[in-house]
Amino acid sequence: MDTLLDACRFVLEDQGEAQSSYWLASIMDEMKLWKASESQVRRVIDSDIKKSGESSPFVKVTSVPGQKNCTKFARMLRWQ
Repeated sequence: MDTLLDACRFVLEDQGEAQSSYWLASIMDEMKLWKASESQVRRVIDSDIKKSGESSPFVKVTSVPGQKNCTKFARMLRWQ
């Protein structure tokens, strides 16, 4: 893995479903892919979505109102 985004992509592709940034940080550490906090994961994915727009490989799929840090992210599959 070269970057935190690479590790996020790998885990989301492996799991095949949306996951929270907290869960991503935990599983990446458990799999020895990358050590990052939940806020680092959320920040780097949010930044990629903001910077790349629809060309980002990530999509924010849900946010639970009234609960801090409950956003889930998914790997967007783009068919060629």
